[in-house]
Amino acid sequence: MKKKYIVRLTDEERSMLSSLINKGKGTAHRIKHANILLQVDADGPNRTDEQASKAYSCAVQTVLNIRQRFVEQGFEAALERKRYKHSATRTIPDGEKEAGLIRIACSKPPEGYANVDIAIARWKIGYLRDGGFYLCTNGHADTEKNELQPHRSDYRVIPPKENAEFAACMEDVLEVYQRPYTPERPVVCFDEQPTQLIGETRQLIPMEPDQLQHYDYEYERMGTASNFMMTEPLSGWRKVNVRDTRTAVDLAKEVKELLDLDYPDVEKVILVWDNLNTHVPASLYKAF
Repeated sequence: MKKKYIVRLTDEERSMLSSLINKGKGTAHRIKHANILLQVDADGPNRTDEQASKAYSCAVQTVLNIRQRFVEQGFEAALERKRYKHSATRTIPDGEKEAGLIRIACSKPPEGYANVDIAIARWKIGYLRDGGFYLCTNGHADTEKNELQPHRSDYRVIPPKENAEFAACMEDVLEVYQRPYTPERPVVCFDEQPTQLIGETRQLIPMEPDQLQHYDYEYERMGTASNFMMTEPLSGWRKVNVRDTRTAVDLAKEVKELLDLDYPDVEKVILVWDNLNTHVPASLYKAF
């Protein structure tokens, strides 16, 4: 069968996969997916899906899914299992309750529990009372939105006294989100998202009278691009710009365009963004 998604690894990706397999420190499914990617590499062994599935005791569909995630979502996504969204409707907590849930997930486990994960699985954050968060036992926690994984840990150097700075920034953001809508001082959320580019391997055949447009069945990775997304939630305004990179200079140019073209007449734009190393005033100095 003709392959719809072509896996073509770079030298760096092959090296990373080989290192993951040789060290054996990853989860079982990551190691298996790494082996499969190496085997179906078009510039390597180029095994068929049937051969790869037989070699690593999995379904052919699993190999197809790994191919698709590699092409559509990138290298790291191909190593992970597919994530399923829960269909059941859940109560969406407001900013303060969500921040409280994050604080609980990142804190010491309550007495009688080995870790916070067990507590969150049984408790759901309820409401604010006397300046603190009240926990009630009426279902599961609303942890999906932030994909909290308190059962996992990692070794790294932790900067001292970082918690106070984090809490101060979080409370500042929550206070900004609760302000009423003011057209002269709009609150604009700013985010960046890399996107995997997918290209067709053969030239399409254009539409003609009595004939539909024809395109090839194969897809191939064609690098990445960066989406700069801006939205003003209270007015419903949103905008997306696409750039080849997302450097400090790229960010500075996006901020300048936002102020000069989108909000030239307002008194002040309140910009809300996450804690990336380019999200600092120094980026503006680099560009201008």
